[in-house]
Amino acid sequence: MKHKFTVQKSILLDALTITGKGISNSILPILQSYLFKVEDDYIFITAGNMEVFLTTKVDISGNKFSRSFAIPAKRLLDWVKELPEQGIEFNLQDNLAVITTGNAKCTIPIEDGNNFPLIDITDPTVLEISSESLMLGIDRSLFACSLDVLRPSLTGVLIEFENREISFTGCDTHVLGTYSQMIETKLEDRMSFIIPNKVMTILRSLTCAENLKICIGKRSIQFETDEKTVVQSMLIDDSYPDWRGILPLKNDRHFFIQKDLLYGSVKRVRQFSNFGTSLIDLEIGDNKCKVSAKNEIGENADEDILLDYPYEPLKICVNGNKLISCLSKYGTELVHFSIKDGKHGIIIREDNENLTDKSNLMLLMPFYVPE
Repeated sequence: MKHKFTVQKSILLDALTITGKGISNSILPILQSYLFKVEDDYIFITAGNMEVFLTTKVDISGNKFSRSFAIPAKRLLDWVKELPEQGIEFNLQDNLAVITTGNAKCTIPIEDGNNFPLIDITDPTVLEISSESLMLGIDRSLFACSLDVLRPSLTGVLIEFENREISFTGCDTHVLGTYSQMIETKLEDRMSFIIPNKVMTILRSLTCAENLKICIGKRSIQFETDEKTVVQSMLIDDSYPDWRGILPLKNDRHFFIQKDLLYGSVKRVRQFSNFGTSLIDLEIGDNKCKVSAKNEIGENADEDILLDYPYEPLKICVNGNKLISCLSKYGTELVHFSIKDGKHGIIIREDNENLTDKSNLMLLMPFYVPE
């Protein structure tokens, strides 16, 4: 039987682009390829790097047969990108794919698909979550993940399930973001795991169905983002620190501040901070917050923001970039700050309904700068 099939250029290009998000440098040469698994009227295209794999289903026409093969990713993607919109025919031989469309033709070596490594998820726990909850959870946690490969747990997002609540947490040594929401599925046992930040970044970039199916194994996880696309990932094998234990819930100075005013002031003033540090000062007192910065060449800037602050004045130094990241995650007109002094962390919330709540908040740690 001839192993031939035809697929539309735009459909194939979309599939290659989506799955190609998982390709990166690997010690395994075959992982610089796409895995094509032909099953009658469909191709399942997979790409990945041992940490994450993406698979999407594509409709095809032609002979009904089953076969899997690996084809070099960059060569195929670059060629398909330059084609006009029309059908593309694949003619599979022993170790070659002869690809034709219109007047164009190319021949690309292929490899047995059985040599392509895949993630195996056995005895998974299955649940559903809305894409809105997932995306909001990623948005409120991913920005805070560390880039320090010596602390692998902090390079990923911690996801915790308890009863019907799901929480997302990301942190490094300077900032923490956490978000919780109720879901319909109730789990009998508490569950937690750490997902690599690259996987969360990929999920955020995909167009997802209203609800996603999640399959959680002991060492891996799978997200069915819609009827055609699946994201599989290895979990980070490390223990996450007790982030709840570091929250300064006894902060006793509470105030609201206009988010957009503070956001704009910090963006402008931080330009005058020392290069590489982005440190700014927040001087709070007399019902105003002064945002200021200076650098080693004598430049400085400051701006005042009015607020209701019935406490003793204080001064706190923070990373302006980190503060901007925190503020950008909230869509409210006002944000609530809880502060103790210039040495303890700042808790930032959308409201002050429950000041003992350990969910849905940001924690920003200050810097000590000698006078």
